[in-house]
Amino acid sequence: MPPGVTESNIADWLERNYQPPKLGNTAFKDAPLTAWLPHDENAGGEVVVLRWRYGMSQGVGATYTQAKARADLSGLKPAKVHVDYEPFYSVATVENLAIERAAGGNLSATNVLQRSINDAMEAHGDHLETFLFSDGWPALGQIGAISGSTITLKDGSDIEKWEVDLEIVLAENRTTGNLRNGGASLVVSKVDRDTNVITFTAGVVATIAAAAVNDFCFIKSTRNDDASRACLIGILGYIPESVASNDAFGDTSFNRSVDPFRLAGARLKISAGTSTTQGLIDFFVRCAKYKIKPDALWVSFERWGDLIKEQGSNVRYVDIENKKYGITITGVRLFTPKGEVPVIASSKCPNKYVWGLTRKSWKLFSVNGPLIRPATRYQKALDSSSGDSVELRYRSFAQLGCLEPHQNAIGYFE
Repeated sequence: MPPGVTESNIADWLERNYQPPKLGNTAFKDAPLTAWLPHDENAGGEVVVLRWRYGMSQGVGATYTQAKARADLSGLKPAKVHVDYEPFYSVATVENLAIERAAGGNLSATNVLQRSINDAMEAHGDHLETFLFSDGWPALGQIGAISGSTITLKDGSDIEKWEVDLEIVLAENRTTGNLRNGGASLVVSKVDRDTNVITFTAGVVATIAAAAVNDFCFIKSTRNDDASRACLIGILGYIPESVASNDAFGDTSFNRSVDPFRLAGARLKISAGTSTTQGLIDFFVRCAKYKIKPDALWVSFERWGDLIKEQGSNVRYVDIENKKYGITITGVRLFTPKGEVPVIASSKCPNKYVWGLTRKSWKLFSVNGPLIRPATRYQKALDSSSGDSVELRYRSFAQLGCLEPHQNAIGYFE
């Protein structure tokens, strides 16, 4: 390092300038769902324990005798579900040569560090947002075509989940079975957001011999070879499009099919050919039918753009503030016969879905501290060098919990 620039100086500067609120401001500015959800920074214990009330005691009858008999015999108890916390890391390695070059020129060493931290935080926030719209198996999309060292995504709206330098593994099935070729991986060298084509540093089939059209793509380590969950559960896990008769949710494999509405929210179909505006109005009104009062509707940017275009000069916006992180989330005000609700877009929301979420029914649990914080021995900003470089490590150790699934709904466009 150049004279006057020491690990101690860098650590002091990081402590002063990159406390968790600053990290969150950088990470969550383009991750609106992550910023909107309530954060519980005092979580702990082995697992998150959720208790869901999924039935009302039916101590009723035309006679007192029948009502009392049924009430006395009722065995309904809240469902008890366990979900473990899941870690996610981001690491920025800053070469001492880069620090020396900056110190010897017009840039300061802190500018070099700032760029590295900002890049790491933006990537960390992007991936957390992707996880929060998934069900614990956060695929980046499916392969639509393979040609040499490139793939074309089956669904173009998935392109926003991709970045250059990601290391990718493939699986035939998203939530079951092994990874292709024992987890052999590819590294992304180019992302074409116009054609939805991803280019890798090596041939796809040459590297992963079993690669095939319709395979699912994952960031390496976010999909285990045995298909066990490796990431936190997002809203698609709690409020899914369907609930199978053999449903096995969470670490306790709880079967929610005994009462899918109360245990997994409402599912509402939006008919093909319906405009985005009318579809969202119908969805919100039907939520009211089931006594669901969403604080916000969440859609893709494609749906959000259609909504703005359809409303034309009548479009109205609303700002939602996250004061802790200094972030403003902008929504479109949707006026319906059952009241007004903001419609918010996220680049990670699948285009097929709209979620109506009641904010107080969710908590983003983070173990003994902020959602993103230094991943060092004593949670200091810096405690490690690696070779001729400085290593900055950050971690999330968290889990999303839905406290009242029946206060939320998912809509799917046919």
